[in-house]
Amino acid sequence: MNDSKIIKYLPWYNILGGLAGMLLVIYNVFVTNASQNLYQLLFFLFYLFIFSSGIKFKNDKSKKFYFILSQILQILSFSIHNVIDYFFCAGFFIGVKIEGLKISFSLELMKVHFRVVLENDTPSSIIVNIIPILIVVYLSRKVKIPTRM
Repeated sequence: MNDSKIIKYLPWYNILGGLAGMLLVIYNVFVTNASQNLYQLLFFLFYLFIFSSGIKFKNDKSKKFYFILSQILQILSFSIHNVIDYFFCAGFFIGVKIEGLKISFSLELMKVHFRVVLENDTPSSIIVNIIPILIVVYLSRKVKIPTRM
């Protein structure tokens, strides 16, 4: 696939991922207890940001700042033992998880997922999503950086 087609269809990655994420959050509001609503509002805003950055980039390819920022939000997920567990993704997921001395890999074709858990029992870990890194590197090489946002 040539570069112009990739740049043409790349905004749809954020538009569809953001839309699916917003629908997931709305669904979760109705099936979970009210104590999680603040986190769900936060992630709804994250997905809304992803959705709107895709629309903005679709309409003007020189406006890639917010699109890249939306990818950066999805690069790193982490868990700190008995403190917090943070995970955020909207789209393809190729992850490398480092947990102590153990390294694992995972692949999901469409993953729209969010979670923040305080005081959890999961061991400490770091997950790096490779897809947003590839998108950021690709865009930084192919699309001119605007002087203004």
